[in-house]
Amino acid sequence: MQQPTTDDRPSLLATGAIERDNFGDLLYAVLLAERLPGWALSFGAPIAPAVSPLEAEVANWSTLLDAQDFAAAWVVGGEVGATPPEYAYLTTHGMDARRRLAHASLEESRAALAEAMGGRVLDPPYIPRPSAYPRNADIALVINSVGLAGIAREPGWRQPRLIAALREADVVSVRDRASSAYLDELGIRHTLAPDFAHIVALERPRPRDTAGPVLVHLSEHALHQHDAEAWAAALLAAVPDAGVPLRMFTAGLAPGHDSTASAESIADALLRLSPGRDVTVSPASGIWDRVDEIAAARLWVGASLHGRIIASAYGVPRVSLAKPKVDAYAADWDAEQPYGATIDTLAEAIAAALAAESAPRDDLARQSLENFTVVAGALDAAVAGDRTAAVRTRLAACREEADDAALVAQRASAEIRLAAERVERQRALVDAAAKRTDTIRSELDAIRASRRWQLFESMDRAKTRLRLP
Repeated sequence: MQQPTTDDRPSLLATGAIERDNFGDLLYAVLLAERLPGWALSFGAPIAPAVSPLEAEVANWSTLLDAQDFAAAWVVGGEVGATPPEYAYLTTHGMDARRRLAHASLEESRAALAEAMGGRVLDPPYIPRPSAYPRNADIALVINSVGLAGIAREPGWRQPRLIAALREADVVSVRDRASSAYLDELGIRHTLAPDFAHIVALERPRPRDTAGPVLVHLSEHALHQHDAEAWAAALLAAVPDAGVPLRMFTAGLAPGHDSTASAESIADALLRLSPGRDVTVSPASGIWDRVDEIAAARLWVGASLHGRIIASAYGVPRVSLAKPKVDAYAADWDAEQPYGATIDTLAEAIAAALAAESAPRDDLARQSLENFTVVAGALDAAVAGDRTAAVRTRLAACREEADDAALVAQRASAEIRLAAERVERQRALVDAAAKRTDTIRSELDAIRASRRWQLFESMDRAKTRLRLP
C-alpha cells in the first residue's frame, strides 16, 4: 500500500489489472500486501483510475517509475501476457470510448492511449520494463501467478516486444501448463504452480455451508450467446428443487465484465418462469464480500476463473461454463469437478458436481503458498545481490527485441513484395483478358458490318414477318 515517506522498508511497485473492479485481480493485490509485510507497497496500473478499487491509491505505474525510487516491482498475477493496451483502455473508459478509439486514425488512437497511460503507450500494459526507466533500470522484477501462453498467438510484429518484457524479469512463475511449455520453448526459467488465490482459505478460513444458495455467475459474453430467458430455463431444469435458492453473482463491474442489470435480468426471468422461487441478486461488491459469498454457496456455477478457484479453496461443488482460460486451468489443476459446460450440458454438469465429493483443495493452497515463498525468497536474493548482471540481461533483451523486430520487418517486406508481384501477375492476366475481349469485340463488329451478315438479318426479319418455319 502507499506508504508515508518515513517508512524505512524497501519499496515495491505492485502492478496488475487493479485499475478496475474485477475481484480476482484485486484479490491478488490484497493477498500480496498481507504476505509481504516487510515491503512498502505502491500499487500501479497502466491507467490510473479516477476512484481506486482498492483501499490504497492506484497510480499510473509508468509515472511512479519515472518519479520514485523502487527496490523491486511485482506483477501480481492474471492473464497479462498478451493483453493489449486497448483492452486496458476499454476496461477503464468503457465500450463507447473504445469504439471511438477503434474508428480514429492510428495517430489519434496512439495519442489517446498515451494520454491515458501517463504520456506513453504501455505495451504490454501490465508488465513494466525497467530498462525503459533510467531511474529504476536495475530494480528486481517478479512476474507471479500469470498466464502467458496467449503471446504465442499474437501477431509477429508484437511478439518480440512481449517476449523482451518477459526476459527482463528476475523471477517468473506461471499458473498453467500451456504457459510453462511456451516459456520452455523460449528458454525462460520459471516455476509452475496453482494460482496465488488458492491460499485465500488459509487467510480467511470458514466452515462449509451446505444449505446455502446456488451461486450463479453469467458474464456479458454468456448473455450474448443466449438470452436471459434461455439461461433461466436451463438453470431451472438443472436445479428443479423449488426449495433450493438461486442467487445471481457479479465477479466484477468493470466495462466488458459483468453488470448488475444483467444479473437482475436473469433473476427476473427466473421468477417469470418459476413464480415464488427464492431468487436473489447478490449485493456483494467488495473483494472479501465476494469471497465470503462464494464460500457460503451450496454450488458455484459460472464463467469466472477466480470464482472457481475460491470455490475449490473452500470445497464448494463447482461447474465452470465454457471459457478457454477457465477450461485450461481446470484441466491442469481441478479436473475432478465439471468445466466447459454449455447451456445444453448444464443440467448434466450440475448433477455430476453435486454427486462428487468436494473437499477444500488444501493441496493446491499448499503448493501455491510454497511457490510464493520460493518466489519471495528469490526476490530478496535478487535485491540483495549485484544488479549488474540483471541490467546486462535487460540490455540483451532490448537488443534481441530489436533484432527480432528487424527480422519481422524484413519478413513483412518480403511478404509485401510477394503480394505486389502476385498483384502484378493478376493485373497482367486481367490486361491480357481485356485485350482478348477487345479483339473479339472488333471481330464481332466486323462480322456485323459484312454484307453476308446484313443479308442474313434481312432474311431473318422476312421469315419473322411471314411467320415461316
